[in-house]
Order: sequence, then C-alpha cells, then structure tokens
Amino acid sequence: MTTDGDSFEIIDLSDAFYREKGEPTPPARGGKFVVMRNEADDAEYLVLSPAAQSVYHTNIVERFCRLERFGIPGHHLKAGGQFVIDDMDWKVAGGGKWDMDEEKKELRFHGSSQAYGTCLLVDLTNRVAGVPVMAGWRILPY
Repeated sequence: MTTDGDSFEIIDLSDAFYREKGEPTPPARGGKFVVMRNEADDAEYLVLSPAAQSVYHTNIVERFCRLERFGIPGHHLKAGGQFVIDDMDWKVAGGGKWDMDEEKKELRFHGSSQAYGTCLLVDLTNRVAGVPVMAGWRILPY
C-alpha cells in the first residue's frame, strides 16, 4: 500500500516482502514501523514492515533509504548497529509496532523504537486517518 495525502505517505513493504517469498500478503499482519521525515520537502513517510522482514527498526530505516525512489546515503554506527542517515534533510521521527486487519479495516499502532524513540501515536493515527485510501478504516493508537 502506497498512498498519498498532502505531505504524508504510507509505504507498506508487505507486498514486496511476501511476493519475494512467493506467498500472498496475509490480510491480517503486523510488524514494526518508522516515521521518516524530509525537512527540506516538509514530507513525512510512515513505513510499515512485516515482523519477519525487520527484526529491528534500524532495518526499516536502511530499507527505506535504499529504495531506488529515495537513494538516501547512510551507514551503520557499528556492525549490525543503528543505521545513521548521512543526508541532514532526513530524520527518523520515531517508531513503534503496528497490527493491520484488512478484512476488519483496522490498523493499530503501539509501542516505540528503542533506537529512534517514539512518535505521538495520536498524531500519527490522525495523519493516517486523513489519507484517502484509509477512509472507512478504524485507526487506533494502542
């Protein structure tokens, strides 16, 4: 799911992950998320990654930065450690966990990222609820 709304976009890495595994994307799934912010463009990206794809939030940040569309330079602080973005326009605005049920049209956010901190879940749910493709969904901050 990639959706636009003003300067906020949802990037769900699930379809690519399950396609690579040769499996259909399950309608009920969960994992971790990060919120990426481009200060220069005043744009935010909610990046959802399935649990089996990203053990750590830093894996999601690196995966996002390496997307051909963005190509954001970065490096690891140490082997397997936190991924640091080298472009000063970009920052991680926090992270947490998510659970989605497409049949129930329900998306829940909870928790935080040990590496990147938390984001205001109420603000995040309001932003997601404002994305047109999420109309009719229950977006919950817990």
